[in-house]
Amino acid sequence: MAHIRKLVAALVIAGGAGTVSAGPPPLKSAGAQFCSAALSADGRIDPAAVQWTIGYLSGRISADGPVPKHRPFGGPDGIRARLIAYCRANSHWQVADGAASFFP
Repeated sequence: MAHIRKLVAALVIAGGAGTVSAGPPPLKSAGAQFCSAALSADGRIDPAAVQWTIGYLSGRISADGPVPKHRPFGGPDGIRARLIAYCRANSHWQVADGAASFFP
């Protein structure tokens, strides 16, 4: 029994030794791309950025409850068009910021 207490104490101490981050963890996905990198020279957007945005919107709507407040999506094509417009106007922002722009 004493061994278990020592083991638990050691785990508690070791678990608290890690660094604590202020704020959300950094994105490491298509949402982390800067808009300038997500847009091609001919004006198309990386399909992974569109898929990431659709996933973000789905999760955000689910989390917001029964009456989510967002701008109209217009289906995948409307989401793509709005994301392209956002990224053209805000090349120094991330795709995640473009996704969040659907919500007032």
